[in-house]
Amino acid sequence: MDKTRAYLLAIFAGLAIAQTLATIQVHLSNSELSHHLQVLADAGYFTVPSPAVLDKAVELKAAFWGGLFFTVTIGAGMIMATLVVVSVWRRFFPDRRVFYMPLFLIWLFINIVVNSKGILAIETAYFSLLPAVVGIILWRNTPRGNALVSWRHSALPVMAVAVLALMWTTQFRDTMFLSVRDYLLLGNPIGQKINDYYYAYTLYPVNTFKRVDHQLLKSVNFRATDAGESKERVERSLRNLNYLDIGSRRDADITISIKDQMMFLSSGDKQVVSIPVAEFSADPLPGLTQFSEKTDRHRFFRTVCFYGLLIGFPLLLFSISYLSLSFIFGKLFGPVGASLATAVVCFIAGIALFWPVFKGNRYESGIQDVQTAIAADQWQTRVGALKRIHDQNMDLVEFPVYKDLLTTGNIPERYWLARALGKSRSPDTYADLLMLLDDPHPNVVCQAFYAIGARGNQKAVPIILKKIEKYDHWYAQGYGYRALRSLGWKQEKSRSIN
Repeated sequence: MDKTRAYLLAIFAGLAIAQTLATIQVHLSNSELSHHLQVLADAGYFTVPSPAVLDKAVELKAAFWGGLFFTVTIGAGMIMATLVVVSVWRRFFPDRRVFYMPLFLIWLFINIVVNSKGILAIETAYFSLLPAVVGIILWRNTPRGNALVSWRHSALPVMAVAVLALMWTTQFRDTMFLSVRDYLLLGNPIGQKINDYYYAYTLYPVNTFKRVDHQLLKSVNFRATDAGESKERVERSLRNLNYLDIGSRRDADITISIKDQMMFLSSGDKQVVSIPVAEFSADPLPGLTQFSEKTDRHRFFRTVCFYGLLIGFPLLLFSISYLSLSFIFGKLFGPVGASLATAVVCFIAGIALFWPVFKGNRYESGIQDVQTAIAADQWQTRVGALKRIHDQNMDLVEFPVYKDLLTTGNIPERYWLARALGKSRSPDTYADLLMLLDDPHPNVVCQAFYAIGARGNQKAVPIILKKIEKYDHWYAQGYGYRALRSLGWKQEKSRSIN
């Protein structure tokens, strides 16, 4: 088989396996989430996501599109790592079986780490089945001692990747992902589709590996408790932090026992943390954080997913583009011409993705006068002005032109307008903020919820509750719930739990 086709076959086979594993993983997690929240709803609590969202969550569509997140993170990372290892092995160690042992030890170590706090079958498959299939396809379909292309031919594409990587490092900052979203994704229809996918589906896969204390709503039950007053005090402290009592059910996130003024936090039947009741009641967070850290089974998996998204996914996109174009150009120009043409096309595509982010950040940094910038012709400058108003705690009432952006601004403008309105204390701007709760885009609605919570007007509580029930978007509902908590709203004690 042609080497280019062998690499493409290995990549797409790996993507198919990753997507299959991810769909199963997310579907199982969604089913568990639906059950978990139904238990809380049956106990009388206000749940987020709402039943309307959960009805969609258990559908195969949500599992498939949610699973795509794992395909382009852990899947991309493992595929690219396997391509590198097998290519180096075939090139430099084609007949040295001594290379087997280091690879086996690395594989064994990774799987021990993955399963160190309990067997995780699907996560293990990402690290075992996926590289095995990709590696076998490459091993059987590429000749020994030969690279995909000669080092002379591959110098230009390697240089292209290196230059693009160096260019992107100039944009590294705490807000880099926000800049990519604002200036690259939300600035064009295709990017908006990608952004909408992210906010519609990525909470499903993320929920599969969250620590207990990072979940929005957590469940607890009390058993073997001999201190009624202490239990009431502990239950109230937990409820204030969204740890909700579900009675005697055994499927709670945390099982709590109180005996002799000592409190024991367990996961199932396994005791994890013990702490004096008085100490826990005074400040529950340290004990709850310790419990979450000790029961966190997915830390390594989360880390690999992060680096898969940061490194593996861009390299995978480049590899697929490079290999596909090489296959096409190879029939037209031969190996040398194909290598040159492919590198040039990929480099131009990389510049096209880099330029909107660079341009937006440049407009931001060039702002001298906010009053002038918020009325500028370039929307990127107006976004930069709104960010400056937000970051420097200015009041939008001092910039009356902002009202034009409520109806004419694009998505990034309305997003940062909502954020900036959260800093305003003028009653005149409050109605504008409420209007953004009905914005057609969920990103804007999320920030409108956030801003209302930041303003601290408790009269907004019933408005937010109605909006959460009406809005069928998990991300927006989560922001609405956190806004409620910022305004002092708390879950009421369950009347069905004794």
